[in-house]
This record gives sequence, structure tokens and C-alpha cells, in this order.
Amino acid sequence: MPDWRDESVETEISIKPGYKGPVAKRISPYDIVFNPTAATFRDTPKIIRSLESIGDLENVLTAWSKDSSQAEVAKNTLSYLKDIRKTAYGVDSFKEKDEAYRVDGFESYHAYLNSGTVELLYFYGDYYDPEEQKLYKNKKIVVADRHRIVFEGDIPHLIAKAPIFHVGWRKRPDNLWSMGPLDNLVGLQYRIDHVENLKADVFDLIAAPVIKIKGYVEQFDWKPFGKIVVDADGDVEVLAPDAQALNANLEISVLEQKMEEMAGAPKEAMGFRTPGEKTMYEVQRLENAASRIFQSKISLFEEQLLEPLLNSMILLARQYGVEDQIKVIDPEFGAELWVSVTTEDLALPGRIRPVTARHFAEKAQLVQNINNFFGSAAGQDPSIKRHFSGFKVAKMFEELLEIEDWELVEQNIAISEETEATKLASQAQEDVFAMQQSPSIYEPPDQMPNEQIPA
Repeated sequence: MPDWRDESVETEISIKPGYKGPVAKRISPYDIVFNPTAATFRDTPKIIRSLESIGDLENVLTAWSKDSSQAEVAKNTLSYLKDIRKTAYGVDSFKEKDEAYRVDGFESYHAYLNSGTVELLYFYGDYYDPEEQKLYKNKKIVVADRHRIVFEGDIPHLIAKAPIFHVGWRKRPDNLWSMGPLDNLVGLQYRIDHVENLKADVFDLIAAPVIKIKGYVEQFDWKPFGKIVVDADGDVEVLAPDAQALNANLEISVLEQKMEEMAGAPKEAMGFRTPGEKTMYEVQRLENAASRIFQSKISLFEEQLLEPLLNSMILLARQYGVEDQIKVIDPEFGAELWVSVTTEDLALPGRIRPVTARHFAEKAQLVQNINNFFGSAAGQDPSIKRHFSGFKVAKMFEELLEIEDWELVEQNIAISEETEATKLASQAQEDVFAMQQSPSIYEPPDQMPNEQIPA
């Protein structure tokens, strides 16, 4: 979720500037509660748990108290929280409270009050009041110490829903709690651990085998070249396990390979070459397929978390009065333009287009497809080729090859350069012709003995 941060420090002399703007705040899965059976994460109410110090809480309440309707509530709440903590000092315990009310992460209610920390529960969403029989939509409620309401009102954000976003690696059916990349590998990991333990036991039995003693045998030391004295009916026999049990290494390797494939991280994705001779096309096809799972997950992350989070951060900046104009570069002329961004623009369905964060394999695949097309019969057909813009194709290659900083692509620049080169060549020919027609003004000196005339 987006959060506002102001790192400026006010001193007696001046204000030391610092970062002032929105930041991305991660919410731990252990500190949030929501309805996992809802249709979407956006529609479910959410409760977020946060631990704040008294000083941080006072800053938060001071910001909330700027609203005249909440000023009195914030003032009374802060006074109440301080008074109840003063009462707890010097008191041994609250037995009734300790038994009926235990705050997560603290030994008792008394220890919680003496810790100087306040637990805040933030509620976002819709709720129904059974007493008034009324549905309240798009509300934010903050509860301190699990019994005192600190803030109650509409969600202070420019969009309709709370700006809290969630994305998972693999979706569960009818459940908003998604799976991690390794969740479905737990069973296989238990199986590998079991086989590893069995293999270790077999090694131990081979290195220190069980000895079977029959009849009367004198005391002996089990060591190399040791001697064992037995009577006529005596015997000492080593009970070694079957050495074929050591083939468990092969089973472990198969299980590890299966786990890598299920997690979408085969050896090819990490740069390891698989056995067998391959052609250039096969190698490229394997490289592209190895990152296919990661590409789909990256796209899911961008669509469900990164893009709405960035949009909400821009809205938060506009809400706090930050300049709502952005500088854009005209793609054709390179001019700097200032464009106003409104709340309606950001609320409309759209997509943030990443430019510098595109994946290398995706761009390489696109370059190869374009080259294959223009090298094919269809790409060489004049009736098809005349419909392609050469300048736009050049701009596309400039972007795919990431050479924008070199400014190599400019419309009809080659014609201008060829014209300039032709002019220079013509001027040079004219200069040479003029030099050939004019008489030489150089006369070599008389030749001296043992000396050569300079070339």
C-alpha cells in the first residue's frame, strides 16, 4: 500500500530538507486479516495490525486532528491512552485483564502497557451495523488497544477502494491466499529427506557393520589385520547390508530435477547445459521456454501489484498537494512537454508501460522474429514491403537494442549524410584539379656531394 513520508526536519534556525512524497509500504501476511472467500482481494474488507510508539501515535493523531471533525476525538484518545499507561506504572498486574485479554506478542496486558507501544488495528472496507441496520461503505476505522476508536470516517484516498494490493505466485481455487513457489514441493522435500536418512543409515552399517558371533569367541578388537580366536564351533560373521541400497542417489537426483521443473527453475534457466548435442535453434528454443514461467509471473506482478501501486502513489502525491504536472518527451521531435495529470485520468482503466525494465530474452526473441520475417518470401514481397515504414522499423530496433542514448536514428539522416559526403567529394576533386592546373612553385636546390635532394 502507498504511504506518505516527510523526512524534513524542522530546527530553530531553518528546515532541513528531506524526501517528501509517497513510498511503498509492505504489509506482512501475519499482520493482515481479510475474507479469503471473497471474489477479489479488492472487494474484501481488511484489518491491518500495526505497532506504534506513543510518539509515532501522537504524530499520526496530530495529522488526523487537522480535520475539525476528528480533532476532539484525537485529543481525547491520546489523553486516554497516556493516562491508562500512567496507571499501569507501579502496578504489579491486572489479573482480570491478563486472563481475558492478551495482546499478540506480549506476555500480558500489563507488560503491553509498560512497553511504550500501542497496537493499532486499521479497518478498511464496508461493514454492516446490526443495531442501526445500516450498511457503511468505504470506511476507515482505527482502533487502539483493541477497545478505543482513534479514527472513524471515509477512506482518505481519492479512489473508491482502499489502496491495498496483493499478488501471489500461484492462485488457489476459491481462496485469495495464494501459494508460494515452493509450497507444492514440501511433500517431495520430505521424501528426499527420508531417502537421505536411509542412505546415511546404510553408509553407517557398511562402515560399522553388525557382527554375528557364534559359539565361544575370545575377546577381540575390530580393526584392520585384527586376530580373532575361536573354538571348533565358534564363528564371527559380518552382517553387511545390500550395497544396492546406495543407488538412492539416482532417486534423489530424479526427485530434485522434478522439484526444479515444478518450481519453474530447471537447470537451463540457471545457465547449466543439459546433456546431448543441440543445434542453435534448439538451444534458443530451450532458453526461451526456460524463462516462460518467470515471464508470466512477472507480468502478473506488474498488472496486479506494481501498476496499481504506482498509480495510487501518484494519487497520494496529488492528494498532499504535490505538483500534478509531469514532464514527457515528444517521441518525434524530442521536445519537453508538461502535461497535467488529473484524478479522473488516473482512475480510468489503463496500463503503465515499462520501457527500461523489459526482459532481454523477450526483446531478443522479437528481434529474431522480425529478422526472420524480412528474410522470408513474404517480407521480400514488394506488395507487402511497401506498407512498412522504414523509419518506424528503425525506431523499433533503436528501442529493442537500447541505443536511444546514441541518437543513431533520425528521419532521413542517411540521405542528408550522403548528400554532404557527395558535396565534400566534389569539392575535393575540384581542389585536386585546380592544383594540377597551377604551375609548381617549388624549385629543388642544387645537388651537393653525398647528399640527396629531399623528396
